[in-house]
Amino acid sequence: MLEIVQPTDPIAAYIGGKRLLSKHIVARINQIPHKRYCEPFMGMGGVFLRRTKKPPVEVVNDINQDVINLFRVVQRHFNALLEMCEWSVSSRDEFYRLRNIPREYLTDIERAYCFLYLQKHSFGGKTNYGGMKSDRNSFNRNILVKKIRSLHERLSGVFLDCLPYEECIKRQDKPGTLFYLDPPYFGTEDYYQDFFSKNDFHKLASLLKTIKGHFILSINNIPETRELFNTFQLEVVNIKYSCNAKTTKMSEELIVTNYES
Repeated sequence: MLEIVQPTDPIAAYIGGKRLLSKHIVARINQIPHKRYCEPFMGMGGVFLRRTKKPPVEVVNDINQDVINLFRVVQRHFNALLEMCEWSVSSRDEFYRLRNIPREYLTDIERAYCFLYLQKHSFGGKTNYGGMKSDRNSFNRNILVKKIRSLHERLSGVFLDCLPYEECIKRQDKPGTLFYLDPPYFGTEDYYQDFFSKNDFHKLASLLKTIKGHFILSINNIPETRELFNTFQLEVVNIKYSCNAKTTKMSEELIVTNYES
């Protein structure tokens, strides 16, 4: 049985975030009966946190250690993180200082704060390159504290893992499991360095043919992705993105599933 849950927004942007697509994904998730929900590519939780129902078991995973460390700290040590955020100052010097600190020198709480600070001050959540955005609301402490508290409450009882996606899928797969998969867009895998290669798209498609549970996957709609997942149910969703105050851009997302309603 699915329990009604209050949706909440992610605490920071992330590359490949699903803000505009999330309502379409959540509607499909709610249509599929499941006892276990798992996201092998969580990111900052753009879909996970916007869901309106949850099953008894929830598992989220990401290969990025900074991502999972942040969620673990919010789940278990959020007061310490709140204290660091309350004393933080938005400045260009602080931005570049935190970007250049070797992560191995930091405690888990310091690392979580560092990652969150950089995510909030970077364009599109891209912390590895580019400059600092100058929006004065980027690190609004009052808003951020409320978001961290909401996230802490939402993560109660959630299992967090930091595994390769294929290991996560194999561990969590069973009848009654529903996976939502948000791999990198096809053609952008170079940004993810060693985390995800072009060959991984083929490995993922092959693995999904063998699972006992159900899945929903979202990816960019191009000939290569339609060919990769052509043995499953395919649906194209049009998303309108605002480029600035006057112009918009249409994008096509491909929704892939093995569930037949």
